[in-house]
Amino acid sequence: MRYRSTLPARLATFATLSAVLLGCTAQPDPYREQVDALAAPYIEGRHIVGMSVGLLVDGEMYTYHYGTTWAGEDSPPDDRTLYEIGSISKTFTGLLLASGSLNGDWRLDDPVTNYLPDDIELPEGVTLRRLSTHTSGLPRMPHDFAPESMDNPYLDYGTEDLHNTLRTTEMSYPPGEGAEYSNLAVGLLGTVMAEKKGTTYEQLLRDEVLTPLGMRHTTLTLNAEQEQHFAAPHSADGEPAHRWDFDALAGAGAIRSDVRDMLRYAQAQLEPEDTPLAEAVALAQRRHTAPEGPSLGNGLTLGWFILDTQGDIATVLGHGGQTGGYACFVGFNRAKDYAIVVLTNTSNDYNGRFSKDLRDLLDGNNPEPADLPARPEPVEVPEETLQRLVGRYQLAPEMVFTVTTDAGKVYAHLTGQPTLRVYPTSPTEFEYRVVEARLVFDLPEDGGPATQVTLFQNGAEMPSPRIEEDDAEDNPE
Repeated sequence: MRYRSTLPARLATFATLSAVLLGCTAQPDPYREQVDALAAPYIEGRHIVGMSVGLLVDGEMYTYHYGTTWAGEDSPPDDRTLYEIGSISKTFTGLLLASGSLNGDWRLDDPVTNYLPDDIELPEGVTLRRLSTHTSGLPRMPHDFAPESMDNPYLDYGTEDLHNTLRTTEMSYPPGEGAEYSNLAVGLLGTVMAEKKGTTYEQLLRDEVLTPLGMRHTTLTLNAEQEQHFAAPHSADGEPAHRWDFDALAGAGAIRSDVRDMLRYAQAQLEPEDTPLAEAVALAQRRHTAPEGPSLGNGLTLGWFILDTQGDIATVLGHGGQTGGYACFVGFNRAKDYAIVVLTNTSNDYNGRFSKDLRDLLDGNNPEPADLPARPEPVEVPEETLQRLVGRYQLAPEMVFTVTTDAGKVYAHLTGQPTLRVYPTSPTEFEYRVVEARLVFDLPEDGGPATQVTLFQNGAEMPSPRIEEDDAEDNPE
């Protein structure tokens, strides 16, 4: 599928270009047509509900907006639209670490146990620096993480929960001898720094980073006005999702921001000498993992992934972020003096591709728009029809399909495999989204329950007759 060079007006409403540093007159936008073309497959194909894009090139700022803040509504995003930026928050936590070390609040190589209750024992090598660079040995997530709701999983994980985790956690590897991306580690870092300063993570962030950089619209907690600008979250399927709120792991992913503020943040990375945080930004951008040692990717600064280098200098840095309803990216090239910001209100796997296309554009490579299949239009199936599909179906002697519904959604569980949602393409045909497979139900004309479901996958056709209630006890899953 190929796309036109501009989006139809019905799919994209662009904010009036304000592509300048404060106090300057507006400049012509040399990138609009190409950015529109690169964005088109994601919006026209319904892979992303809404998106704000920012470019910072040679000191000039450009912003673009596509889609809608709420699926099915005519509410285009603008420069003030707020998004959850997820793990991009880790770069702010790294900057706080750098700033506090320069101010004498802590040292980068302090053991984290210096800032924890005495009964928590961790190896001495679990330092503040290693928490930020994912080389501490702490696992990705707390081993005892048990959220009350997966719709908002971090909400009820507080400081006491964090301390209990640390009392019983097992290290993934000795500190400094491995690398594993860890929300637990960076969340812990944010919490101990805030406690050392006698404040909350949000207030520490506001005092030390947001206010000095003039990021007035970036926050963790939304006030009434900010709620009006907050883009609604959507799942990868374009359906309403839930916002994520954080407590003790806030430093790992709790920040919300808009495209203008994130461009200011990117500008501070490219021109730190023009900010009150010049020394802290410079320290945070240094490589803090040894080139020959264990590390994720090409290496880590305090929070940023190193995407490219010139000799020993990290020239291209970036970080993505994803929560239950958002996917974002911020990256910058110090050698070529540009930065990109991508904020979406859809949890999706396409953000990395689009961000790479923007980098290629600014590198002068003239990327082609992604050739993506359009997501099918949703099909409405009456509830009474869905109820006729519910039941158990025998695929093989030891394999049973269990089909259930919940709030108008259909789920299929095959023995020994996870429960997956399937999506209607007709009242009797449903497709998987995570694998190339579909289910076709046989519905009798008398209005009774489906008599069979057939799995189509990899060229095979596998019928599964319904298990009658009398046979169910003989066919346990």
